[in-house]
Amino acid sequence: MISPALHQLFDAPPRDFGPTPLWWWSGAKVTREQLDWQLRRFADGGVHNLVVINLAPAGPAFGARTDDPPWFGEEWWDRFTDTCRIARDIGTRLWFYDQIGFSGANVQGAVTRHHPEATGLALRSRRATVTGGTIALRGAETLVAAYDMEGRLLPTAPEGTDVQLVVAVPTAFDYLDPHAVSLLLDTVHHEYDRRVPEYLGNVIAGSFQDELPGTNSWSHRFPASSAPAAATTSSTISPPSSAR
Repeated sequence: MISPALHQLFDAPPRDFGPTPLWWWSGAKVTREQLDWQLRRFADGGVHNLVVINLAPAGPAFGARTDDPPWFGEEWWDRFTDTCRIARDIGTRLWFYDQIGFSGANVQGAVTRHHPEATGLALRSRRATVTGGTIALRGAETLVAAYDMEGRLLPTAPEGTDVQLVVAVPTAFDYLDPHAVSLLLDTVHHEYDRRVPEYLGNVIAGSFQDELPGTNSWSHRFPASSAPAAATTSSTISPPSSAR
């Protein structure tokens, strides 16, 4: 037996449970007049929830020219604020796309340019030979561990021994570091706190995320607590001091 109240929810569902399409601000100049017209057309068609998203936020992408205005520029924020005002007046709720996953904005790159410590690390494995009492590292490699050919951790290794190295190399972004992630969230999500705080939680329902990039496999935070101690302290298999 379905209660009358439940029947009513299906017959006239609340607007919050209606369709929420992606609203692309791409392909043409975005103006206040166009936004007003489109918002009201959406509402007339029963669409009262929208995700604001840019396809080419920082340059041409996927066959589309650069969005105009560019995402997160002053003009873009003017248009977004206009949209919030209109949406409030007609009862529409907005979501914003954070441009962290599927995106051409390269927000993570901007963060690491200003904060190199937010750069992530990836694990790599390669064979090497102990020569001159040590193992030479390549480029920006950092030693994590060394093993013999049967997979046993090596605290020391005689001259000429073949070993399997595990090293860390720089990669795009450190999703495993709370400080780096806080910088990323401050760049995007907290900018809405600063720009349009009066619309958060009423007009702006939340943020949308799509296709988060693969998480890095290592972090600068790990060696102190996670790397095998023998691999990082042995004078035989550690890198020379100039390479550390």
